[in-house]
Amino acid sequence: MSIALSPEKKAFIEREIASGGFKSETDAVERALTLYERHLIRIRGAIAEAERDIAAGRGLTLTADQHLAQIRANAAQNR
Repeated sequence: MSIALSPEKKAFIEREIASGGFKSETDAVERALTLYERHLIRIRGAIAEAERDIAAGRGLTLTADQHLAQIRANAAQNR
């Protein structure tokens, strides 16, 4: 398999290899995919839990303004 990366991503990987952050280009890709896979598993689990809660009547009713306020608050926390 051949993977094309942007010059910025290539430079990042090369710097990390040089500093000992990654063992090789393959190590960098493997680790990135592992993190991505873990993230997907967590997200899918959260979605399934939310769907179970909604089905059990434990859903939350929000107005559009309340929902936007929550999104903005989450975005501010993740900066």
